[in-house]
Amino acid sequence: MFKFENYVKQRDYTLYKLSEYNTLIKNTGFVNVLAEDINDRFVDSLNRELKKLYSGRKEFLNEFNDEDYKDLEDGWVAKIKRAKDGHQTWGLVRAYKPIN
Repeated sequence: MFKFENYVKQRDYTLYKLSEYNTLIKNTGFVNVLAEDINDRFVDSLNRELKKLYSGRKEFLNEFNDEDYKDLEDGWVAKIKRAKDGHQTWGLVRAYKPIN
């Protein structure tokens, strides 16, 4: 998990669990809050992006080097693993702001 903690710190992310987002949104006055785990969409999206990287390798290497390519590839593979392991996920939150 140490690598993930470094990843979060390096990017200055503030990440919450889906249940925490749900609570935060309710606490700001929204009602009928529905928080949905859509991590499968995240993994699909990451896999599509990685596929694009692979298919564009030749063009990428026309402008950049092998080390840059490998860094991107490793980063994407690591992100897919984090997503599959549930450490970095997507959530969809729907809520309504009451009209007073």
